[in-house]
Formats: sequence, C-alpha cells, structure tokens
Amino acid sequence: MLLRRAAHYILTYQSLSLGFSEWVNLFTLCLAPLIAHVLVGAPDPVITRTEQPPWADRICFYNPTSIVWRYFVITDRRVRTREWTADDMMAANSVLWTDSGWHNPTQLRKIPGKHASFSLPRKGRISLLSASALKTLLVALQGIQAVYLLSEYLAKGKHLLSMTTIFLPIAVLGLLRLPAAPWLFDESGCFHNISYALEPAEATDPLLVEESEKGDEDRERMLPQSSVWAVFTRVYFLLCLMVALTLALINFSLPFYLASKVAEEQSWPATLLLNSFFYCFLAAITTTVTFGYIVTGKTESTVIPCLSSGWYKLYTLLLCVLGVAMIVVSAIETRRSARGDYTVYSHAYDRTTS
Repeated sequence: MLLRRAAHYILTYQSLSLGFSEWVNLFTLCLAPLIAHVLVGAPDPVITRTEQPPWADRICFYNPTSIVWRYFVITDRRVRTREWTADDMMAANSVLWTDSGWHNPTQLRKIPGKHASFSLPRKGRISLLSASALKTLLVALQGIQAVYLLSEYLAKGKHLLSMTTIFLPIAVLGLLRLPAAPWLFDESGCFHNISYALEPAEATDPLLVEESEKGDEDRERMLPQSSVWAVFTRVYFLLCLMVALTLALINFSLPFYLASKVAEEQSWPATLLLNSFFYCFLAAITTTVTFGYIVTGKTESTVIPCLSSGWYKLYTLLLCVLGVAMIVVSAIETRRSARGDYTVYSHAYDRTTS
C-alpha cells in the first residue's frame, strides 16, 4: 500500500527556464542554513598524536545529532558546575584526538599529553564582541527566519517547498545553540601537535597542560545529575527533540495521506517524499540516542559516546547521501510560480497560492 501511494510522487523536470543568476541564488539560499548550523556547531578537534583520525570519525562531528549533543552537554556542564571559570569553559569546548581516541576534558589539567598550551579567555563566558557571539547571532537569525517561513506555510497552506527551503528545519534545530551560547567558545587557544619540538615551559606556567588521572575533585565541583537545574536542562532538550520528532512524523505521514486523497492521474513532487523521510530519520535517531544516553547517565563528554561506532558512521553517511539526493532532486523540480516564488509543485498548484 505504501509503495502504491509513493507512486504518486514523480520526479518532474521543471527547472529548465531558470537562468545562471537564479541558480546562484538557489544554491546560496539552499546551503546557507546547512552551512550556518553545521560549520558553526561542530568543534575544531585538536590532534595530539602523529596518527590522524579516520575521516569517517571527523565527518561525524558535522552530524546534526553530534552538534545538538554538544550543545546539551555544554549547557548541562555549566548548570552543574558550582564555580564556573574560564578554565571550565575552555575545557568544555575542547575536543582532542589522543592515543585512547576522542577525548573531551572536564578541566585543562586533565587533557592527555604534555605538549599543549592554551591562551585562556579572561572570563567564564564569551564576549559580546567575539567571533563566537557573531556565530550565535547568525544561527539565531537563520533559525528565526526558518520558524517564520515554516509557520507561514502551516498557517496559510502555501506551497513553499523548494530548493531554497529544504534545509530550513536544520536552521530551526540550530536554535538549540542558544541555551549554551554564553559558553560556546570557538577561539580555542593554541595547541601544539606532539610531533613538534617545543620550547620547555616553566613549571609555574598555569597554561601548561599536564597528564593526570581523574579523582574525586570533579564530583565535588559538579552538582549531581539529579539536581534541579540538571533535570530541567534534560527535560528542556528532550521536550524540544520530542516536538521535533512529532512534527517530523506528521510531515512524514503527509505525503502518503495526500497520495490517498488524489485521483490516479494526479501526482506530487518527489522532493516532498524525500524531504519528509530525511527529517523523520534525523529526528528519530537524534531523539532516541539523546534519550538513551541521558537515561543511562552518559552525559559527561561533549563527544557523543557512539561517535566512533560503526552504526553511527553509517548513519552519518546516510544523512550525507540523503542530503545530496535532496539537493539534486529539488534542483530538478524547482521552478518559479506565477507569483514569482520558488516551488517544486507543478503549475496546477499555482492557483492555491494566489
């Protein structure tokens, strides 16, 4: 039955009349939300060993699920830390590739290796006039615009789906950056690879990073996960993800519902079906993984625990393939409507937007 209904979704070539300048505009509007969320949200890992990390590991940091997890853990770490310092903020934003794999320290002195140094910020939060603040502003504006456009679509029933809007939900997801924004520090000091010969630092240098084992100090500095603010943070992020999953499921069921209501000779754009599946897949995995790690208490590291697992790498590659497919299909189907808007719907639906 699902296959029969899916047959109503036909790939139609409608972009033949678009000129070069329009294509530049389309690709700019299409990729802007994706680039803003992915490049701004992913950390810049530091390599502390001669062997480079696998490319499949590196690309997993750009997975929206990894980025949302990073936002959650930084927010959680901040609300649970009794006395938050610049040291804590720097450590929370640091991701290292070490002999034991990916590592996110709780304090600078706990970072493995003896050849790394930092230029610490002066405060335990970012400056309003900093690159980090500008990145947050960019993501916030993208998210607000996406919420407005999607709300207009739901309220007025406009057929806004086109190559320019396929990644708008990603921009909305970027709003989860806001709770962690004051402590997302991207000007992350200076690290030196262990393969280089460095000048010896003085023993009294507070920026010297020394290898040490974890003790009870972290537990003394951190509130338990059962504390009020920790529970509130978990409930907030889970509620946001559950709302996103609910909307994605509704959006996923919409193509099949529409197909059941139309005559045999009618069809819908293939972009709608692909777009619905992409966000349902993303929201389902993100919500399930986040819920699972929160319940089991594995929330100490900004590196999502499953990042190096085979299934997570496969999931990330599938997202990449689906994203590229969505761009290609929407590029084929996007056209200008009678009103001048971009849309993937056929000419038969122009009258519904008038």
